[in-house]
Amino acid sequence: DLAKRTIDEMTRLGVSEKQRMIWLQSLEKIFPDIASGDTLIGIHLPDRGTLFLHNGKPVGDVPGDAFAKAFFGIWLDERTSAPRLRSALIASRCPPALIAANCPNP
Repeated sequence: DLAKRTIDEMTRLGVSEKQRMIWLQSLEKIFPDIASGDTLIGIHLPDRGTLFLHNGKPVGDVPGDAFAKAFFGIWLDERTSAPRLRSALIASRCPPALIAANCPNP
């Protein structure tokens, strides 16, 4: 289950169990069943939280910058379980075109 796996990954980032359980309840309500070919995008909106889109349509959000830091830290924090992916993401000079259509070419 995607919500549970997301929360499990936050354990290595030092998020308390109490906080993880609160966020798990939110994610279980927000995250849809994902089928092959679907997209699920998280967007950090400073001072608001993290908005989730399923196949381009808003499905919910989790308030607070602490959640955003932990959620995106799954891939970007030094303690990630996917260090090669982290390196590739950090080395990237521009976010995906879907999010930043106006980013100049390197």
